[in-house]
Amino acid sequence: MTKPTEYARDHPPTIGDAVQAFFEDFDFGDDGKRTRLSYRSGARTFLRFIDEHPTLRRSSPVQQLSSSVRADFNAWMQTTTHHGPGRESDEVDQKPGTGYSPSSRRLYLQALNRLLRFWWYREWLTFSPEEEQRARQALQIQTSKEDRQRVQTRSDQVPTDFGDRMLAAAKDLPLPSPEELPDPGERRKLRLETLRTRALVLVLRATALRAGDVSTLKRTDVLLAKQSAGHLRLDMAKTGLTAHIVLGDAVLDAIDLYLKERNDASPWVFIQHGRTGAPPQGKALSSEA
Repeated sequence: MTKPTEYARDHPPTIGDAVQAFFEDFDFGDDGKRTRLSYRSGARTFLRFIDEHPTLRRSSPVQQLSSSVRADFNAWMQTTTHHGPGRESDEVDQKPGTGYSPSSRRLYLQALNRLLRFWWYREWLTFSPEEEQRARQALQIQTSKEDRQRVQTRSDQVPTDFGDRMLAAAKDLPLPSPEELPDPGERRKLRLETLRTRALVLVLRATALRAGDVSTLKRTDVLLAKQSAGHLRLDMAKTGLTAHIVLGDAVLDAIDLYLKERNDASPWVFIQHGRTGAPPQGKALSSEA
């Protein structure tokens, strides 16, 4: 194999060779045996991800990796089967398990981070660590240790496609017709609740925010997201951490449709509706509504 220092910028190594170059040329230090083994497990898992990728191969140039590779790798680990780390010299890992645990995913993502930075400093990648970080922040919400443990204990009880099923069900909710619901007040109330449900589910699916944080969204937040290509930063009430979220066009369209139907002055995106769903009369609602 060509030595790492011999790769030119316009002739970068393949993904497989770039992984091998990392282990041949990276300085793990005097006490780096454990780190090396951990990174090797992460690298082998990453190569397994590449083997199952729809467009990439181990023989693909490393420059074909996109800045979203970390998020894509993380999503793959959440849906694939964990084969176990095995021994460093094994070609086949241990017996299949039930999936990658949160601790394994964090370890392997840390290994991938180190690989990406090593390759970037070699000028083998077209995106910078900062671009990779922005892509990661746009797709990931920071959670506390307690939250991760809580999710881990409940994950086996939730179908892996629950989010997709919930989203499909929300989109299929029909709007009431005059034939089905002749009373205008009842029909308007149900129409508002249906549009609110669609928008709410789309926001939850796109952001993974807690219900409490979604309930505090304001119209001004939506306006800021529109001005920033859908990107928005929110301080989460429970943890105090900052969530970096993205509201796509479908989410923003659903919110706009709901707010247009409401035709009120409330500053909040999601509100409760009265018996008829009619907008309040007289002065605008206060922020305490």
